[in-house]
Amino acid sequence: MFPRVRRPRFWPAILVIGFVLLGATPAAAQQPCDPVSSDSSAGARAALLARAAPAIPETCGSNYPGGAPEIPARRHSPASIPSATFGVPGSAAPGRGFGRAAPAGSGAVNCNLVTVVPPSECDALVALYNATGGPKWSDSYLWLMDSNVGDWDGVTVANRHVTVLSLGDNHLAGGLPPELGNLSGLQVLDLDQNTITGTIPSELGNLTELQYLDLSHNALSGPIPQELGGLTNLTALMLDNNPLAGPIPPELSGLKSLIHADLDTDSLTGAIPGSLGSLQNLACLDLRGNSLSGPVPAELSGLNSALVLWLGSNQLSGAIPGDLANGLPKLEDLDLGGNQLSGAIPGQLASLPALQVLALGYNQLSGAIPPQLGAMGGLQVLDLSYNDLTGPIPSALGNLGSLQGLWLQGNQLGGPLPPALGNLSSLSDLRLYSNQITGTIPGELGKLGKLGIFELSGNKLTGSIPAGLGSLSGLGSLCLDHNQLSGAIPSSLGNLTSLWYLVLKYNLLSGPMPLSLDHLSNLQEFYFDSTVCEPSDPTFEAWFENPNLDHSPTTACGSASVYLPLLRR
Repeated sequence: MFPRVRRPRFWPAILVIGFVLLGATPAAAQQPCDPVSSDSSAGARAALLARAAPAIPETCGSNYPGGAPEIPARRHSPASIPSATFGVPGSAAPGRGFGRAAPAGSGAVNCNLVTVVPPSECDALVALYNATGGPKWSDSYLWLMDSNVGDWDGVTVANRHVTVLSLGDNHLAGGLPPELGNLSGLQVLDLDQNTITGTIPSELGNLTELQYLDLSHNALSGPIPQELGGLTNLTALMLDNNPLAGPIPPELSGLKSLIHADLDTDSLTGAIPGSLGSLQNLACLDLRGNSLSGPVPAELSGLNSALVLWLGSNQLSGAIPGDLANGLPKLEDLDLGGNQLSGAIPGQLASLPALQVLALGYNQLSGAIPPQLGAMGGLQVLDLSYNDLTGPIPSALGNLGSLQGLWLQGNQLGGPLPPALGNLSSLSDLRLYSNQITGTIPGELGKLGKLGIFELSGNKLTGSIPAGLGSLSGLGSLCLDHNQLSGAIPSSLGNLTSLWYLVLKYNLLSGPMPLSLDHLSNLQEFYFDSTVCEPSDPTFEAWFENPNLDHSPTTACGSASVYLPLLRR
């Protein structure tokens, strides 16, 4: 499966009306280096997104319409509850997050005597408590002890109905009772990060007032109930990180208010319903890390509010529909990586006006890189790694002035490196290894002043290492191994004082190492061929033998009098 890193959800909660708030490797034959991500574009992408924030939207939060107020916090705290409540002088209330057990009650509340909510809603709360190990919850203050259920930990009551039930990360264990479907006024159901098992009750489809449903990070199994499609007020559906199985119900296209749908890292199968493209308010659709198959539905172009469309790490096949570019006017992040997509990359994707991240890596895409992609002025990450792309790298990519990450590794790209890539003034991560690139390394690449990772391993590059690379003052990783580079190591590399990883082996380099390398105080790994020798210089030798520096075996150069005049050039 395509390696991936979970991204945080874009909001902590939901828009809730005010009165509720008051009451979310195909490696080269000889493995070239990739020290930063261990051949994981997903890991590298996550790191790059983190460095680029907030410019690249890791989440949808910054663009969420109207903001995203949090679910009401638990109200009970040691400062607010008199110790006499617990019958033990000096004892403190077990408020949310205080890591205390709830006070033990001698008997259950009589729901027939409860007046603040209908008895059926009280019964539903009692059923949840009993079904999920209530006595072992982290926080269960006043549950089953007080007839005012609005004082129970995690429960909010308004207008004689339970409107919020928030028990996330509270050690709930067991199944969800069907009685939850009787909470007719419920607007927020947040049970994430527990150990809830069994299936999702179809009765949750009765909660017609529900706006926020978060059952993520549990152990729920079975299918997604089609009845959830009737929750027309639902704006957030969070079912990720469960072993849910079966297809995505087409009925979910009835969630006309939906803004955020997170179904990633489940075990869903079948095709992506094209009818999801009718969800006009949907801003985030995350289906990554499942076993979904079939084509990418062209109907998803109808997601006119979509900011994020993440379909990576599935088994999707067929061609990428160029018709996607006929819509998606707000789309910022398109992830189709880690599937079985084939055919050419549609040049029409360049028409997506707001796109900042295009991730198509780890597929079976073929043909040339469309030069039209060079017109995407706002693009910040372009990941086409590990496909079957051929032809030259288009010079037009040098027009991507906002680009921060360019990952083309693991293809069959040939021809020379375009000098125009030196115009990518924002670029911090350039990975072109495991291709068939020929010619020399353009000196213009020395203008990439923000570059931190530069990997050209496993190509057919010739000529010398350009002295201009010594201008890349922020470079941390430089991998030029498995090429046909010749000549001496340029002394200008001694200017790369941020460098911690330098790999030059499996080339035709020769001669002494430049004495200037002893300026590389941060270097941790240095690998080179036996044709490169160690100069006889006390300062250099002390640096080279530093126990914190891992390097290839070496032999001393001949007479220092022969080499020293060359070393200081």
